[in-house]
Amino acid sequence: MHIAVAYGNIKAVNFAIKFNQQQKAFNFDSVGGERQWTLLHYAIEFTNLQMVTALLNVTKQFFTTDINGKTAMEMCPYSSPIYKLIRARSRT
Repeated sequence: MHIAVAYGNIKAVNFAIKFNQQQKAFNFDSVGGERQWTLLHYAIEFTNLQMVTALLNVTKQFFTTDINGKTAMEMCPYSSPIYKLIRARSRT
């Protein structure tokens, strides 16, 4: 999943989300890579609002930190649409 998110493959991610509704085959809350990023970290690094929106429907990892102690939301400029979206979703 991390590779699909990092490369912006929304079709693969949407397929995995649909597939997971029937069989829990994918862990959308996993961390990986050298930086120990969540899928949200990767989506935000590449400023992919569509990917962030899709992931927010299946993950609750708003406050998981990477190897440097940063959450995905802390990677965003405060005025960005992605920051505002994550902040709104994290309050629900």
